[in-house]
Amino acid sequence: MITPKIHEGGAVNDFATKSAYRVKVSYNSAMGYIHVDNRLINMDWLTETAQGGDITWTAEIVVPRALLSNRKEGDSEGRVSFDWDENYNHHPAYVRSALVAKQDITVPKKNLSAAWQLPRVPSAIPVPAGNIIARSAVHIISGKTSQFLAFKTDDGTLPKNNGRHHSGLMKVVDSGRDPLLYYALVSEDIFKAKETDRNLWVAALSRVLTIISQEENSWNDPKYDGIKQTLKSKLREEMTSWNDPEFDPLLVATQWEPFHPAQKGENDEQDD
Repeated sequence: MITPKIHEGGAVNDFATKSAYRVKVSYNSAMGYIHVDNRLINMDWLTETAQGGDITWTAEIVVPRALLSNRKEGDSEGRVSFDWDENYNHHPAYVRSALVAKQDITVPKKNLSAAWQLPRVPSAIPVPAGNIIARSAVHIISGKTSQFLAFKTDDGTLPKNNGRHHSGLMKVVDSGRDPLLYYALVSEDIFKAKETDRNLWVAALSRVLTIISQEENSWNDPKYDGIKQTLKSKLREEMTSWNDPEFDPLLVATQWEPFHPAQKGENDEQDD
């Protein structure tokens, strides 16, 4: 059964004009919390339904490298809260939230987009229990590198790969955002592997450090203090200035996110 849905960012929106869905993820390891705040815009009728208890906000945190998953329901105001887990300090962690029907409900046709206004569409659309009404994007919430490095798919900015379709490619750029954030623009196949392939993070971090090191006197530039302190705290040693001619970005990136040898049989070819 097709039911009305809305996605963060507007890629899917079956609701009336100017309806929108926004998510804010905030976290503080020192205070020990993660808050996922969901907000529906120009959808007061649906917000009231959530406050009535027939639908509920949920969120799930996933830490792929630690094989960790944590799911919780939120309050009627749209907030889902988690306690901080020490695994979030060491590995990239991701959160995604949703608005889910707990009971069978109906959505008035008048609150939906023009595509739902056809005469054959009933005046109220049934949404069975368990169906997702709103779905957020995937938000990265931790892994200290992720404070200044994020992966995005953007084939349009990548060079051709031997004249063929984009694959296996990465390009790191300054996002221009404040606070400082670098994007690792990657092809779709790379993006799908980023949650399990630590070597991608090594490569991306190495490229970020290379870009910074090529800027004159960047080691003393206050805008890079966050990256500097993050690396120093992780490496637990006095790090050489990245403006030093002997500075090796790949070595530092490898110390940050060590390569691991394959487990026995991991790379073995299996006979049919």
